[in-house]
Amino acid sequence: NRSPNPQISVVMPVYNALPFLDNSISSILSQTFGNFEFVILDDASTDGSLDRMHHWAAWDKRIQVHESKERLGLARSSNAVVTKSRCSIVARMDADDISHPDRLKRQWEIIEERSDIAVIGTLCDGIDASGRHVRPRDRWRLVRRSGHVPFPHGSAMFRRQTFDEVSGYENGSDGGEDQQLFSKMAKRGRVLTIPDVL
Repeated sequence: NRSPNPQISVVMPVYNALPFLDNSISSILSQTFGNFEFVILDDASTDGSLDRMHHWAAWDKRIQVHESKERLGLARSSNAVVTKSRCSIVARMDADDISHPDRLKRQWEIIEERSDIAVIGTLCDGIDASGRHVRPRDRWRLVRRSGHVPFPHGSAMFRRQTFDEVSGYENGSDGGEDQQLFSKMAKRGRVLTIPDVL
């Protein structure tokens, strides 16, 4: 059932993600923290992804499906899906990722307790299309100085106010839009990584 007052907006832009979409959506709907809205934007997919989104939305009312008639690209679709959310805490999800069942719960507890945190992310395991582990988690990024964001884009949870203050993703930055966003947000609050796979 759709909550009139969700605590988290989970946002996910989608472009031709059909091979992975069901598992990705299912991993959010199976979260132990259930009071969220799930805002999905189809970025003019051509592979049937939109039909699958509508199928899931009919099954779970927390899902809201929006459509872009033109291809926006990574940065613009990421901005667009956040603007359609209504919560002060936003959790980013990517259509080819799978979230641990406790992801939202763990991140919510930390970001609610720590007002200085602007963004929180987690480490990940690399998996292929069949679910096999193909790459270990990048713990080295937590112990060495690196110019790279130490967590995957699809594991981030952030404050909507901070996102708005830095004007979101930079249009035209496809391929590095997450790096640019989190670098800007780091100037207004802490960027924290949970050293677990969530």
